[in-house]
Amino acid sequence: MRRLPFHVVLALVALAGPPLAAQQHLTPELLWQLRRVSEPQLGPDGTKLIYNVRTTDLAANKGSGQIVLLDLRSGERRQLTSAGSNSNGRWSPDGSRVGFISSRSGAPQIWTIAIDGGEAIQVTNHAGGVANMAWSPTGAHFSFTADVKLEQDLHDRYPDLPKADALVYDDLLVRHWASWKDGTYSHLFVRGLGAADVATDMHLGQRVDTPLVPFGGPEQICWSPDGRQLVYTCKRVPDPEQSTDSGLYLAAADGTGEHKLLTSDMPGFDQDPVWSPDGSRIAFCSMARGGFESDRVRLMVHDCTTGANRELLPDFDASAHCVRWTRDG
Repeated sequence: MRRLPFHVVLALVALAGPPLAAQQHLTPELLWQLRRVSEPQLGPDGTKLIYNVRTTDLAANKGSGQIVLLDLRSGERRQLTSAGSNSNGRWSPDGSRVGFISSRSGAPQIWTIAIDGGEAIQVTNHAGGVANMAWSPTGAHFSFTADVKLEQDLHDRYPDLPKADALVYDDLLVRHWASWKDGTYSHLFVRGLGAADVATDMHLGQRVDTPLVPFGGPEQICWSPDGRQLVYTCKRVPDPEQSTDSGLYLAAADGTGEHKLLTSDMPGFDQDPVWSPDGSRIAFCSMARGGFESDRVRLMVHDCTTGANRELLPDFDASAHCVRWTRDG
């Protein structure tokens, strides 16, 4: 992995907004004037960087994000997007285009744009919108997540009460942090780039979520280097309101076959898989004890040949996050 030089990191911080007068008091209004920089993504050849800049319109009570391209050699930067709110920018494997999620057509959808200019092209038109987009290593497919409704809500049960504003529960989970259960589940989808391509629901009919709610994101889903498989984080337990037993599952990208659980002997949180460049191993984060959300996060490695899982740093007295492989594995 190429690390960003310290002066580049400082430059990104500086780009977040105009300088503030030294004697100004920090107020909520002043804080919201600062632009938020996030999601830095280094290009395949290591010479360019894309990142997201989010601004807030206090009067409209909403924010919007735009994707910026930074040339690391010259320092030149150029805003790639303009319409709508945009995020989740990711490089195509050949570095010629950037895929991203945009609200410019309504519900968030996947779009692509060439880095040398031109109009953005809409890829998906998925009902309800998409999230957590990733480009396959071959450049031929996208993966994304989308909410799928599998349970009836009050209006389904009582169509004669169209104005009723209520929730009906006869089982737990009712709510997870700030997220109410509404009968939908976040499913993983895969689709090609063509206009006629159809998205495949990798969890068709299953009452499961990937990524984990409410805080999981794209880090919980990973393509294999050859683009033939995905590994994702999911919780398949009879008592999700009590259990922290999430697992890593391996699935064929074409949607065929069974999904294989890679962490069957591990009762705690298992998440954030990262494939090695040669496809032989998967690094991931894991908590050892079930039911304990504040356990130490261990750095684990799964051997794709033997199926064995081992802790890489058993004496490391801290939690591991944001794991990345070096390019030589």
